[in-house]
Amino acid sequence: MSTSLYAKPYTGTFTTQTIRLLWMGCYQGTMSVDSRNPTFNGALCDCIVNKTREKYTSQEVEKYQGATMQRKYTEIANQCRGELLFQTPRKEDMT
Repeated sequence: MSTSLYAKPYTGTFTTQTIRLLWMGCYQGTMSVDSRNPTFNGALCDCIVNKTREKYTSQEVEKYQGATMQRKYTEIANQCRGELLFQTPRKEDMT
């Protein structure tokens, strides 16, 4: 998977531990649903965590716990799946 050359702005309110926990929870959840493609699941969770950091502060994520945040994560996951599935590899990634 290729990464963007341009950094996206994050809210800057998430601790490293919180980011790690969000990613681990995402990865464990995706692997329990479909363990056949751990590389895709990892990239999907990278995208979900990054978009979460872009859209929300850590306080908002804490506030929206439960079903509300789950709906938000599902929307983000669907967006990330679409981006990852239709991502065109860059020429330099293919060599």
